[in-house]
Amino acid sequence: MTGFIFGLAICIAVSQAPKILGMPRGHGEAVYQLWHLVEHLGEANWVTFSVGAGGMALLYILEARTPRLPAPLVIMAAGILAVSVFRLADEHGVQIVGAMQTGFPAPKLPKVNLDDVLDLLPGAFAIVLLVLSAALGVGHTLGRKHGYDIDPNQELIAIGISNCTAACLGGVVSGISISSTAVNDAAGAKSQLSSLVAASMVLFTLFALMPLFHNVPEVLLG
Repeated sequence: MTGFIFGLAICIAVSQAPKILGMPRGHGEAVYQLWHLVEHLGEANWVTFSVGAGGMALLYILEARTPRLPAPLVIMAAGILAVSVFRLADEHGVQIVGAMQTGFPAPKLPKVNLDDVLDLLPGAFAIVLLVLSAALGVGHTLGRKHGYDIDPNQELIAIGISNCTAACLGGVVSGISISSTAVNDAAGAKSQLSSLVAASMVLFTLFALMPLFHNVPEVLLG
């Protein structure tokens, strides 16, 4: 579990570094992406880097001094404001999210045949192993911290149902988010109510708030 999380951190850092430097991302495995980054470092957009560095500094300051304040949300709003006021996208080449589709995807059954299923099974087993390892590892860690037990069978059923639902909505593989869990725990969440509130906010955002995210700088997402 430790090795998986450590490797995941490296892959995320390498994949997000081009956003922070305002550079095109390389292709292939993490090592090749890192080499591409080093080779093209001279092409970095330093205005983009300044926005990212400022956002990271503000994140650490806010979390240290006002831990209950939703620092990422504040920084996102500040980034949108900066892009809009100083025209960072038009005049300085800072990449923004742009227009995104609103609304809820129409439910439909995936169109797969038996050959597709057989081809996908080896990769699917590997994904199941990683998803369950993360879910049970984090679950047991928080269970020990807060004094409750985790039922692996119940977790398996929940993850299975969520993935069947995601498949019918055109979604990606559903599992635990280690970073989101850490944020949730740090915010003081005590029950599944926090997930219901988050899901409700996601739905509200999909239907009503998507246009507000047009000017979000990609570097802040990185």
